[in-house]
This record gives sequence, structure tokens and C-alpha cells, in this order.
Amino acid sequence: MRGLFITICIVLFFTLLISLGCVYEVDQPVKSNPNVVINIPQGNGNPVLLDGMFSEGEWDDALMVPMNDSITLYFKKYRGHFYLGVYTPIYAISVPNAFFQLNDSTILQLHVSAQLGERLLKPGLADEDDASFIWGYSDGWYANESRWDQNLRSHLIDSIGQDNNEAFEMSMFPREGTEIQILQSKLQSDILKFRIEILIPPEYDGHNHFPSGTTIKNTDGWTNLVF
Repeated sequence: MRGLFITICIVLFFTLLISLGCVYEVDQPVKSNPNVVINIPQGNGNPVLLDGMFSEGEWDDALMVPMNDSITLYFKKYRGHFYLGVYTPIYAISVPNAFFQLNDSTILQLHVSAQLGERLLKPGLADEDDASFIWGYSDGWYANESRWDQNLRSHLIDSIGQDNNEAFEMSMFPREGTEIQILQSKLQSDILKFRIEILIPPEYDGHNHFPSGTTIKNTDGWTNLVF
């Protein structure tokens, strides 16, 4: 009889807690499919030096998304800044183009090569209707440009007989990829569609892109970044 009384008391106690909202399920980490949505994690404050070298500790707090066997993407945010890493260690040269859909009629394209540039695209319209790149312009963002030893490059071409592409790659300063920092306010939203392509010489044809199967001017299939 006493055992029954204790059982009834326990049931009544937890019923009361539930009615007061004191019992709840523990939140579980959000598991997302990067081809559909990427939840940008909060960084721990360790600085990222935008030099193209993925130094120890810089990206430990980031979400890592393998793009393919040779390219890895990193995502994180900290104090109103969005950090995007494009790790391409086996390529001396890699040229990222990052695309962000700001609204239904505007796509922002950020380009990183020997020069930084940005422009606005109009989805669904002909390419000639798009704005031209503003070269050297990086309002609200920055990244490490591709850099090389010009004296070595000239020597390899003039004295050794290397062709231009080979001399260019051989004279590049060490780099492991591209590190990009963007003010979140530049992206205008806490949820927006995203696509990236990595151009690799000598083809520079854009077949390395994420999410796979997507195109530049059509945002169908692009992943959603959630800040």
C-alpha cells in the first residue's frame, strides 16, 4: 500500500512539473545536409590571418565541408564577421568565385585571384545585363590574393624556357588556399542561398563547384547559409 502511495506521488510530482514547463527535452545539435543548409557555427575568437595558409588553430572552430577529394570548405562566424575558407593544398593556383543571393533579383559575386573583384548578377537574365566587375574593390570583405615572385617568373621564362603557365605556378609564393572575411551586414540577411566554384588551371572551367549540379544564374539547388 505504501509503495502504491509513493508511486502515485511521483507521478503527480512530474505531472505538476510538466504543467509548469519545468521538464523539457534537452536540445540536440542541429544536423544539417550541407547540400541543403549550412548552419554557420560561432567561432571561438581565434584570429584568422588572411594569408592563404591554414595555420594551426585558425579553423579548428569552423564547420568543415569536403567539396571533393582535393578541396575542403570551412565556415564560421564571429562578432558580425563571416569567415569562408577554401582549402586547396595540392594546387599552386586556385581561383574561387563565391555567389550569394541577396534577394530575388540580385546575386553578389566575389572573385579572388591575382586581384579581388565583385559584381552583381541578375538571375535569369542574359550575361550582358550583368554589371561588370569592379576590380580592386572589396567593400566589406577581404581575402588573400594570389602572389608570385615576378623576378623568378621572368627568369624561368626568359632563361630556362618555361612556358608562361608553368613559370607562373613555379613562381607562386606558398599558399594552401583562400581565406575570406566578409561583414555579415554585406550579405543583408541571416539566411541566404550560397554557391561557390573553384577555377583550377589550365582549364579554368568551373567544374569544381558546390553544391554539385548547380549553375551560376539559377539558384535552384544552392545551399542555404544560416547565421
